[in-house]
Amino acid sequence: MKAIILKSPGDVDQLEYTELPIPETRPDEVLIKVKAISINPVDTKTRKGEGMYGLMKKDHPLILGWDISGIVEKSKSSDFKVGDEVFGMLNFPCWWK
Repeated sequence: MKAIILKSPGDVDQLEYTELPIPETRPDEVLIKVKAISINPVDTKTRKGEGMYGLMKKDHPLILGWDISGIVEKSKSSDFKVGDEVFGMLNFPCWWK
C-alpha cells in the first residue's frame, strides 16, 4: 500500500512517500481502500513533535491522518461487509490508555 510516513518530528521534509505491506485483517477489523483523507491541525502539530506525538512516537512507521473515507475490501466484522462505503476516524491515540 502507498503511505506517507513521518521519519522524525519536524517540517514537511520529514514526510516520506513509501510503499508498505498491506496490514493483516484481525478479528472485528476491516481493511478499507481509502478514497479520501483529511489533514487537521492535530496532524500538523503531531508532525512537528507536538500534539499527539508523545503518545505515538513509539509507533513505526508513524502515519499521520486519522479521518478517512473509502470502501471495505476485506472484513472480519459482523457490522461491515465487503463493498460497504465507510468513513470515520481511525486509530486515533488515546491519552487515557
